[in-house]
Amino acid sequence: MDEGEKLVTELARLGKASVRQIMLGGKTCIEKQPVSETELLFYQHYADRLNARGIFSPAITALDADEKRIVMELIPHAVELAELQTPAVFQHLAGIHAMEVEDPSLPFYRAYWTKEATVSALAALALPPKPADIFHAVQVQSAVIFAGNRLLTGDSNPGNWGRRANGELVQFDWERLTMGCPSIDLAPLIKGMGNPAQYEAYAGQYLACRRRVSDVPTIAPETLVSHIAMAKAWIVIEVVNILVSSRHRDSAMYLDWYRQQLPTWCDEIAGLL
Repeated sequence: MDEGEKLVTELARLGKASVRQIMLGGKTCIEKQPVSETELLFYQHYADRLNARGIFSPAITALDADEKRIVMELIPHAVELAELQTPAVFQHLAGIHAMEVEDPSLPFYRAYWTKEATVSALAALALPPKPADIFHAVQVQSAVIFAGNRLLTGDSNPGNWGRRANGELVQFDWERLTMGCPSIDLAPLIKGMGNPAQYEAYAGQYLACRRRVSDVPTIAPETLVSHIAMAKAWIVIEVVNILVSSRHRDSAMYLDWYRQQLPTWCDEIAGLL
């Protein structure tokens, strides 16, 4: 596991909700409280529809919207990042992305990237001028990855997946359910910062699955590759600002990892923008 993967695991523990195992009806379940309005939206309006298509989330035993509490199935087996680089996962995500959001005014997570967020993160990273300029340039173009009315998981990192005892892949933690470009869900599945060749491979696999599960007009491969690079850059800004604001105990280690990786990565992706 490299520093990037460790970072994903660490940040997954910073949520505000209490998550614990409880016994209910003789079964071990997971209780989560308080649950965000966005996650309640998912389980009330989307979970059953997706489960019917073989896109699985944990079964809900109890849901109390007033108390913002859910009790759900325990998913017993963790999943490694390598297990998420398969056609089954691309098909899972493509099935979600095929769903059009009928009412965008509902409490979806609102993903965006501001100039102020970029300035704050780059101040913490203290990158050389050339890679810093790349981040500013990507931010200016970034609205395109947040546009559209197609459903996204919003947080496809490896810590939000597991397997049932029967082997079925299940995705959980739907607090960032949102709308936008598929790149937001694809970028977290690429180890570390990745490179353009990996983005091309992922885009090709995803688009092949998307054509099988949906008649929604597809995105051009070269456009999706560019959007994956944008999403990777946005994730850096998000993560760095979370590290700084949370005063994470290992912030210095992770910031150093980014400082080592980002100059070369920015050179590699400059031609995609």
